[in-house]
Amino acid sequence: MNSSSTVVCKDLPEYLTLTVAPNERLKMCWESLIGIDPIKQQLLDDVVFHLHPDLLKQWYKRQYQRTLYAPFLLKQSRGTSLLLGCSGTGKTTLANGLADQVSRRLKIKVNLVELGLFRSKLQGVTGYNIVRAFDVVKQLALQRPSIFLLDELESVAPIRSFDQMHEEIRFSVTALIRELDKISSLDRTYIIGLSNLIANIDIAVMRRFELIFTFRRPTFKERTHLFENLLRPFRYQIYAIDEQDIYMLSRRTEGYTHADITKLVTLGVRKAASIDKPLTTWHLTNAMQWIQSTRDY
Repeated sequence: MNSSSTVVCKDLPEYLTLTVAPNERLKMCWESLIGIDPIKQQLLDDVVFHLHPDLLKQWYKRQYQRTLYAPFLLKQSRGTSLLLGCSGTGKTTLANGLADQVSRRLKIKVNLVELGLFRSKLQGVTGYNIVRAFDVVKQLALQRPSIFLLDELESVAPIRSFDQMHEEIRFSVTALIRELDKISSLDRTYIIGLSNLIANIDIAVMRRFELIFTFRRPTFKERTHLFENLLRPFRYQIYAIDEQDIYMLSRRTEGYTHADITKLVTLGVRKAASIDKPLTTWHLTNAMQWIQSTRDY
């Protein structure tokens, strides 16, 4: 399926976006992330086993030549993960790319459903929109397994103890908790929450997420690896950027996120192209005055 496979569905609410994997754009998201392989592998394994629980039984049968009986392993899990970390560390990119990898690993099509602006000023509508969103996702999962993304979870499920919180928001958070409690492996749906403001997420909502992954800014080694990958197409010229240049760039970008470094290289490439010259470290270091490290919130 090509990179433009976002699906338009007449019954899909306007605050939901549906993309079907496998998908080349989503594949590029997964491959672009450097230095977080343990998180990628753990999350991929968890989603795969949740959406296809028979894999565990098949593995046991192959390895031990008998039928698996272990209630704690076979119970219906909720299938939820929470990705935490500052902006630009790869949370959303990973969540998008995950759908493509699950699809390719299971050799089936997978729905990626993203929750958009669902709040309403009308009384009772926001909570209704949450309930409807989950109903639609589970209906879609009858056709193919679904991954449901709740981006900016702190705005979807803010702490209900805030005195100034409107009653409508309190009700919508309660509705979200009820919907999360209903999810099981039988629904063929995996829920992923994303946030860079953990302190603002309702505690009861956080408890509904079985796995929590923390994303940090890349280390020197990870920044070096990222620069090597991003700059590989520009190292075929006599004035090419060499290993020492990459080390220098990695040192000077301490505190930068994955997204910051990608934007830095993009700006440097555009500068070189604008004056019709090969890319050099000058273009990249010059871009640093415009691309600074993302602040923590």
